Amino acid sequence: MYLILNKQNIIAEISEHSVYVRHQDNGVDILSDKEHADIIYSNDTDTYYPCGEYTLINVEALPERVTEGYYYHGGKAYTNGNPLITLIRAKTPRQGELILMQTENIENALCDMDMAAEQRISDIENALCDIDIGGTE
Repeated sequence: MYLILNKQNIIAEISEHSVYVRHQDNGVDILSDKEHADIIYSNDTDTYYPCGEYTLINVEALPERVTEGYYYHGGKAYTNGNPLITLIRAKTPRQGELILMQTENIENALCDMDMAAEQRISDIENALCDIDIGGTE
């Protein structure tokens, strides 16, 4: 079994069939040793991971609860915080941060828009009440 870890030692993928690959000048990718490899290839998910950003580790076994997003250090896996956020950071370290920041900004903007819309509705209701009151006198 193999773990593919990002630079923060977060498990990006757990796979049974991962290999080091080198891209040749003629455009053909070949199996490689770690020293000469450009990428790590996971045959399980057909995913490529750049060697400078990710590391491949061979492990005998992991507890069943361990999944992508866990922190791996010293032969042990640890959970940390929200699993969805951790998984996003594991799969795309830089882009994940941007996605999370943009999501928070969007949520804040939607909340502000919702509050403004509620205020407008309240103003309209008050104006209609004023018209009704004014029309019955």
